[in-house]
Amino acid sequence: MEDISFRDLEIRLGHTVAQRLADEGMREELLQQFLGHEAPETTQRYYEPKRTDVKEAFEEAMS
Repeated sequence: MEDISFRDLEIRLGHTVAQRLADEGMREELLQQFLGHEAPETTQRYYEPKRTDVKEAFEEAMS
């Protein structure tokens, strides 16, 4: 079994929670507040937009 520190576990849990909340539609600025991040760039490292959201945003921008 992998030996991980409490801090590593905390970070992994943060990524999981952030991704799930983002997938459910939580806006980035609210997610940033929830995670306690000062900079949006920090929050953006914690999740990836769903591919369907990226596709929809692209199609909306192109129309």
